[in-house]
Amino acid sequence: MKIGIDFHGVIDIYPDIFSKLTKKWIDKGHEIHIITGKEWKDIKKDIKKFDIFYTKYFSIVDHHQSLGTKMEKKQNGWWMPDNIWDESKGKYCEKEQISLHFDNDLTYAPFFPACCTFIWVREDNFTDFIEALQSIG
Repeated sequence: MKIGIDFHGVIDIYPDIFSKLTKKWIDKGHEIHIITGKEWKDIKKDIKKFDIFYTKYFSIVDHHQSLGTKMEKKQNGWWMPDNIWDESKGKYCEKEQISLHFDNDLTYAPFFPACCTFIWVREDNFTDFIEALQSIG
């Protein structure tokens, strides 16, 4: 199985849980894709600090920079048209055939392909859900 996990709002909120899960899933032969809006260089150190295991990563900013997408650097990050930004995670998951994706922002959900289950990570009930999930191989 290929599993996508958003960084901001998911891994950075639950680093201990995702450290254990990503190790377990990779040990069982699954692919783990870290998916973020930010530049990879800005989160790579946190991935290492949180001891997150992964196979591949995808950065919306890095991807669109490589394509030459018109973007604007502002004080709080990179900006591009919302429709281009919002569909990027879903397009990546379709291209990579991601089976399951964890994200805290429902803005992205409509853009995900049918092949990928979008799991909305909500702080108010996610811990109970993840405890049950840990028992699944």
